[in-house]
Amino acid sequence: MPRRSQVVSKKSDWKRVEGLCNQLLKARDHANNIRVGTSSLRYATLAGYLWTSLNKATSCKDIDKPEPHENGRACLMPDGCVLFQWTKVWEEIGDAHDVAPSERQTIRHRLLRLVDARDFIHVRTRLASGKRVAFVSFDKIWLDALQTLSLGEK
Repeated sequence: MPRRSQVVSKKSDWKRVEGLCNQLLKARDHANNIRVGTSSLRYATLAGYLWTSLNKATSCKDIDKPEPHENGRACLMPDGCVLFQWTKVWEEIGDAHDVAPSERQTIRHRLLRLVDARDFIHVRTRLASGKRVAFVSFDKIWLDALQTLSLGEK
């Protein structure tokens, strides 16, 4: 049986039109139900978020004795590599975008495959505060691979 809004008049061939409120509610529900799948474009978008975050890396405070940021944010070292804590950067991205842990791992695996490496380059350093902290180090090769991934080329 057709819904009330689809009933055709017996005398003429016109259909009943839904009210403006109903149309707006349907449009809102449709917009909220758009689901982004786990396609390559999704991973390209996530890689783009990571790329943008690492491009915003600030340089070290002391050039003579370079030290990464204690909070784990991306830090541009004098030799051109970027030091950061993987989880800290993804926490910041996750504040603005919905990112599942499995998606972070997929980005990680795709980067490793592009660079043909078994793991990221980790650097353990003792900060001025005395804490020993591990950072991930991305040089030009890693940054180029990330850019390639963010463009959706691989």
